[in-house]
Amino acid sequence: MEFFEICKIQDIHFCQICQNIIKINLDIKSKEEYNPKNKKFVQLNIPSNDELSKLEFNFNNNDKNIYCSLCLNILDIFNTKYTSLLKEIKSLINEYDHNYIKLVIKFSSIFNFIFWFINTKLIKISNLNLNYIFECDTIRQIFIKKYTKFFAENLEQKFDNNEYNRDIDLIINYDLNDIIYQKFNEVIRNSMKNKDNLKQENINNILLDKNTGRAMIKSITSDLCDIDILYKNLSNTFSLEGIISSINLNFFLAPTPLYISGNYIKLSREVGQNHFGRDFNISSIDEEIKKFFAKIFLNSEKNDYILSASGREDRNVRMLGSGRNFIYEIYNSKKKFGIDFEKINEQFNAENKLVQIKNLQLSNKSIYNKIKKEENAKIKKYLAVIYCSEKIEKNMIDNLIKENDNLTINQITPIRVLHQRSLKQRIKQIISLREIERINDHFFIIEITASAGTYIKEFINGDFGRTWPNLGSLLNCECDILQLDVKDIFY
Repeated sequence: MEFFEICKIQDIHFCQICQNIIKINLDIKSKEEYNPKNKKFVQLNIPSNDELSKLEFNFNNNDKNIYCSLCLNILDIFNTKYTSLLKEIKSLINEYDHNYIKLVIKFSSIFNFIFWFINTKLIKISNLNLNYIFECDTIRQIFIKKYTKFFAENLEQKFDNNEYNRDIDLIINYDLNDIIYQKFNEVIRNSMKNKDNLKQENINNILLDKNTGRAMIKSITSDLCDIDILYKNLSNTFSLEGIISSINLNFFLAPTPLYISGNYIKLSREVGQNHFGRDFNISSIDEEIKKFFAKIFLNSEKNDYILSASGREDRNVRMLGSGRNFIYEIYNSKKKFGIDFEKINEQFNAENKLVQIKNLQLSNKSIYNKIKKEENAKIKKYLAVIYCSEKIEKNMIDNLIKENDNLTINQITPIRVLHQRSLKQRIKQIISLREIERINDHFFIIEITASAGTYIKEFINGDFGRTWPNLGSLLNCECDILQLDVKDIFY
């Protein structure tokens, strides 16, 4: 007997779209494909994306009262749920600057559990395992293929599912109401009672919810439950109509991240790079720029701004010269086009006395990757106010490093950062040392040029011998640092 006739006798129905999906799976000939992981040929009955994309689907309005066992009526785009959803999307989407939208479909992982149940039922009545089509990815793929154009026309917007072209992701999310979750958990617990090696307390700790992962669902349906009892309990508890009517449909808009790059100059020794918390009553580079950006990009959520910089300086160290490269990832920004970055750069500097910014511009993720790579490739020039316990003669500091001959130093992770850095030895280069100003025989301002990642404070004070050689060992006296500034960074 034909598959669809068997299903019909068992009161299992499919909408016209899903019938076509199933037909192509039933008709496709088995083929072998080489699996490089286990180095074996495996039999595949799954149609390729190309084969599915060639199908033309015509939704039959007469199917509107059918409860489809494959797509759970999710592909019935003409029902009232979608009508009200489109109105909400349309009213919100014009608040965002955009050219192109990408359609994204998301399912709670509980749908993997439901599709397992449906497939188990079909196996029992037809002896055909269609597990590869009764899953979220199949429905997602068909929905996007069939209905992107529908959304574009009804929302009067341009859609492009290319990852790099779109400005906004329109994410349509499918979940079930809380009552269905409660019933599922009751069924699962009852299906575990006769399972060996499962304590009651462990059973009670297993809960399906909106955040349950696929791994847990797979474990429930293969390891934790008695499969026959689980299937029987599900059959007695749920009707397809009940599950479909409990599906919650909602959406949210996710603009693609906006990347803004520039250089920051830190003028205060009381400002860190990142936020320290209100207990310290200290601002930060991150917080100062965030507050300003919130006014420009129409987004006040602090968690929507992620600062990345090419390294960092200590809180009590100023960053001078051309500044340090930084980039912000800004999420959920409503404003994207028509921003005069030169103007807002000037505005920020006029309003802020702690931090200044330069070269502010619209950027992209490739600049982000470049900044992260630069962390270990740059050379930094410092100004340090130092104290020497012995009298230092003129030119002694200048003559410590010969011209064109770097000083190699070994640095074990400093004691002051040991709580947040791994313990290891680092080989660094001191490129030049120069006396800039002699305050008296014991106090000096010196200029140090060093490779990226050099701990300058420890090079001066020695850090109890953890940095060797150090300035004190080179001058045969004790040295300490009173102030430090990054004079400039060379990339």
